[in-house]
Amino acid sequence: MALTPLAVDLEATSLSRFVTDARQLGLDVPKSVDDELKLHRRLTNDPLGTHQALARAQSALHAAPIDKVDAALDVLAEATVQAGAAQALGETVRQIAVARLRHVVYDQLDGWEKQAVEAANGVVEAHKLNAVAADLPDLVALVSPVDLSHTQSRAVQRFREAADLLHPLWRLYTKIAIEHGHDVGPGGADGLSTNLSLACRLGNPGSFSRAQSAALIFASIGAGSDAARRYGQLAPFCVPALVGYELHLSTSEDAARIRRQIQPAA
Repeated sequence: MALTPLAVDLEATSLSRFVTDARQLGLDVPKSVDDELKLHRRLTNDPLGTHQALARAQSALHAAPIDKVDAALDVLAEATVQAGAAQALGETVRQIAVARLRHVVYDQLDGWEKQAVEAANGVVEAHKLNAVAADLPDLVALVSPVDLSHTQSRAVQRFREAADLLHPLWRLYTKIAIEHGHDVGPGGADGLSTNLSLACRLGNPGSFSRAQSAALIFASIGAGSDAARRYGQLAPFCVPALVGYELHLSTSEDAARIRRQIQPAA
């Protein structure tokens, strides 16, 4: 079924945003994608040139001397008819243009997901988050920042600095997962399955009980509880540290495999 003009425009904007986000994050954007973007812009901006022809005919009539008015009227009439006839054809061209763009962008999503995962894990390694994970405090139980020890403060600062770099990658990763039909979360109290999968996206819990512990924290974050808000920008990356496993982002496919290992019935 053909998309409405509004739906075509919204999808084109979403697809273009994928490309912009990937480029801004330093991911590889093949020339074929850029070529298709340029073609899309050309095909959706008066692809048949009828609007330009109509505008020229209107201007010609305005400027025509008396003895040329009838000829200018004929040209304007022809341009008007062509513009009207081209409207339906123009919508067909727009549909085809966005379909071509969809195809070339979707071809890149898996590659961009893997690159985003590699970049995120590079940030984790560069900031040595797993090395200081054991020192990360339970911020829900924290009464005052002055209660933090030096090692705890250092761990929080490491996670805070890394989170600034991780969140843009995480947003693209999440958009790709959603495009593939996955719910990343965190989900609320009724989002146990999503939160268990999220626990596996962020590392290998090693056991179902540890994944459940992570899922409980994700549920609190997903519900927007006052306690969970204390983690702020550290969420969701701090959760593996809080329940005792390493932070290591996985692709959706690898996360599903990890979950099957710890919960065979999943």
